[in-house]
Amino acid sequence: MKKIIALFLVLTMVGGAVYYFFFYKTDDEKIAARLSAFEKSYASGDMDGIMKCFDTKSRNAYKGIGTLGSMFGGKAGPFSFNFGGDTISSLFSLGVATLNLEIKITIQSISYTDDQHAVVAAELWSSENYIEGENTEPIIFNMVKEKNEWYISEDFSF
Repeated sequence: MKKIIALFLVLTMVGGAVYYFFFYKTDDEKIAARLSAFEKSYASGDMDGIMKCFDTKSRNAYKGIGTLGSMFGGKAGPFSFNFGGDTISSLFSLGVATLNLEIKITIQSISYTDDQHAVVAAELWSSENYIEGENTEPIIFNMVKEKNEWYISEDFSF
């Protein structure tokens, strides 16, 4: 019986070490991964992917704007339209495709205000397009932790 308990403890410790070295991510790594996902979604015009990078409060606010917009619509000849979430998503994708704008986020520092909030100072590089030249500017991302994952937080004050 002692051998079984000892074997169980050894396997548990080995399993924990494997998890820690290969799968565990620090908060800094999770924040960097979220901003990288945002960057990739933006570059591909994937509005749904971008929305997944925001916290619940921000996603709900954007959904509310889309729902409010869907109440306004009209017809132009045989075409009907509204200004809901699908239209916003389509216009965003069209804008990214038209501008051919690339972005790159470089994290400069991460400051934790508490266990659930962080402020990320970064540089935002954008590529040259037919409207503007290449540009690099400082940007601040407010991050919030939900269910052990980090998300970009927008402060909506309606």
